[in-house]
Amino acid sequence: MTKWWVPIALAMSLAAAPAMACQTFPQDLGEPYQEEALLNGLYLVEYDRDGDGRPDYAVLFQIVGTSGDGTVTKTLPNPLFYWIDTGNSGRYNKTWIDPVGKGLCQDIVPYWSLPNEVGKDVLKLRD
Repeated sequence: MTKWWVPIALAMSLAAAPAMACQTFPQDLGEPYQEEALLNGLYLVEYDRDGDGRPDYAVLFQIVGTSGDGTVTKTLPNPLFYWIDTGNSGRYNKTWIDPVGKGLCQDIVPYWSLPNEVGKDVLKLRD
């Protein structure tokens, strides 16, 4: 009689897994601390989430175009890299990458992951 809840609980926990992965990447970041178009074709946006005057979270977008006068930079809609300063040291110590480029939690993995830690489905998308 009580065994019906086990499959439901399992299904609910699996459905919530991608949302839990996104806890590392906040959605409401407020105003950027600094923005810069880099020479390597990436657009850096840094945020000071704790208000201490040092950026502690950054995202890097791929640049796909720039206006003729250089005042507007167009990027892909989702970040390629995510940098996080978890130690409040003023230096980023965690780097994440979205190799698929769709901004989905299940695709965002640590940049320095070993191939066995990432998963075969993500590695296929990198080729």
